[in-house]
Amino acid sequence: MSDPGFQLSQILQWMANLIRFGVVDAVGQDGEHASVSFAPGQSTAMLPVFATSAGHARHHNPIKAGEQVAVLSPNGELGGGAILRGLHSAANPQPSDSLTADVLTYPDGTTISYDWAAHRLVVDALAAEGTLVLQAKNLVLRIGDGGYFHTDHAGRATRVTHKGGNVFESEGWTTGSSVTGLPDHGFTPPRVNSPAEGGA
Repeated sequence: MSDPGFQLSQILQWMANLIRFGVVDAVGQDGEHASVSFAPGQSTAMLPVFATSAGHARHHNPIKAGEQVAVLSPNGELGGGAILRGLHSAANPQPSDSLTADVLTYPDGTTISYDWAAHRLVVDALAAEGTLVLQAKNLVLRIGDGGYFHTDHAGRATRVTHKGGNVFESEGWTTGSSVTGLPDHGFTPPRVNSPAEGGA
């Protein structure tokens, strides 16, 4: 005859394991499996990590050690659990406290943010000294009526503003001296490869 006290203890343990919070302490080579530590010396086996999407559209964002996560374990069996990520912590604080902005920040400082109250979308890779590649068969850049197209190349800026109808205003600014060389009609600009082509 089984011990009722032991059975109750086992049931309580299963219930406690249904949802547990911990910290990632090791990551698999694919970045989508990890083990989670609940206390010193108490870690799970390698468990799968929930992705944002894994159907027609698929998303890969490798998990890293130190992330605070939850482990969801059907029937309370930790070996059959999966990792739900996305809990901010002191080690990984939220990138913004805005109530009107969606902000994504990468380890090198690159940030993609949209503030729907300010109607402003920003892709910022300057701090990372990164490269932005837009690659498509057709590329359309459309500026709205009354808007402007502004470029700033390390202090040399130009702006073309739509003033209504077929009227446009062109402006330019230069910080420091400007040297204009002779045209080189034989020069071919270097090709910038996309990451899929093995380039930066």
